[in-house]
Amino acid sequence: MALKLEEKEETIVHNLLNLTSLLLINCSLHTSEFSRRLTYMDTTDLLKRYAAGERDFQGAKLSYAYLLGENLSEINLSGAVMWQINLSHTVLKGANLRLTSLPWANLSGANLSYADLSLADLSRANLSYANLSGANLSGTILSEANLTGAIMPKQ
Repeated sequence: MALKLEEKEETIVHNLLNLTSLLLINCSLHTSEFSRRLTYMDTTDLLKRYAAGERDFQGAKLSYAYLLGENLSEINLSGAVMWQINLSHTVLKGANLRLTSLPWANLSGANLSYADLSLADLSRANLSYANLSGANLSGTILSEANLTGAIMPKQ
């Protein structure tokens, strides 16, 4: 009886190790896939493609971009990396910003209503007077963010 129990435990441990290996392989595949999808672009290119009807900019990389007051409703910037970007007074209504990195971003007065900001990094971002009503902020990093006068989603 004790031998059968040891065999079962050994089988369980072996199965757990196999599952863990598969998960690690899957994670590294997703990470390398994400790295390949990271697309460097400039402000002009993004605005031109958006104006032409394109909405999927998943994994875009923008630094020091100036998009003040633009209408980028329903844009998909999930997984994008945007360092010190100016999105002040920009309309991002219904935008997909899930897993987006926006440290030091200026989003003051921006309309982010119904945007998906889940798991986004908004550390040190300026969100003063931004409209976040209906936005998904699950897991969003807001450390040292300025939320003065921001309209927050209802709980």
